[in-house]
Amino acid sequence: FDFNGFDFAGGGGAGGFADIFESFFGGGAGGGGQKRRKGGAMRGNDIEAGIQIGFKEAVFGCEKELEITKPDVCKNCKGNGAEPGSSIVTCKTCNGSGEIRSVRNTILGQMTNSHACSECNGEGKVPEKKCSVCHGTTRVRSKERVKVKIPGGVDNGSTIRLSGKGEAGVKGGPHGDLYINLAVESSKDFFRHGTEIHSEAHLHVIQAVLGSEIEVNTLDGKSKIKIPGGTEDGKVFKLSGKGVPIMGTDKRGDHLVKVKLDVPKKLSKKEKELYGELAENAGIDIKKSGLFG
Repeated sequence: FDFNGFDFAGGGGAGGFADIFESFFGGGAGGGGQKRRKGGAMRGNDIEAGIQIGFKEAVFGCEKELEITKPDVCKNCKGNGAEPGSSIVTCKTCNGSGEIRSVRNTILGQMTNSHACSECNGEGKVPEKKCSVCHGTTRVRSKERVKVKIPGGVDNGSTIRLSGKGEAGVKGGPHGDLYINLAVESSKDFFRHGTEIHSEAHLHVIQAVLGSEIEVNTLDGKSKIKIPGGTEDGKVFKLSGKGVPIMGTDKRGDHLVKVKLDVPKKLSKKEKELYGELAENAGIDIKKSGLFG
């Protein structure tokens, strides 16, 4: 048999043999798309929302409330799409089959193709009179205030899932979930790295040389650190258990305090004399044009 003269590509770029095989197998190769079972329930979609919380709220946890807008079950028709007092009847377009069938002539003979009925969305049933509120869609957009308990230890970009707080399902299907994305504000006093808290403590040179005891800010308030004599710039002191709570445990990370030495830029006459004596005792030659000149 000579196939010359037949256009296998088809006019739309997806016809010919592709259409024939689609007729046999109900769709093209690799065709996805989830099809709802006739008359079956379908789970509602998940939705996302965002909340901004403070630095310490992320560390210790908090409770927030937000308002979300989402499709919910129509209260007027209770989710069946029909005006109260009217019935659910057989779809006249597809005669209750939920499918529309068409017959085509191909080179292999007559082929039957079917697709979901657009009138009843493949259900086979339609409202006798559509709901005056949702117009037969079974759902309406509504606002809901949701309380969110945020556990201690969350970080910027963390996500909290609230089961069943998403969009309403169809035909009695379960609600989807609500995913809340957290945005954590920065702190002027602290920097966070995982469960560690980092901060800086400024020391006068004399404190670093002779040693001292200083107070530093922590997440829990003031804490004291003993600075030994001879402490160098950049030395890090650890406050154990003063960091961020480790989620799922009763433990906390550490707070690391980095020392930053403050070198005096202006000295009184007396201070210059004292530093000069120290330099002389140390054998350091300071010229008049030098630091203390």
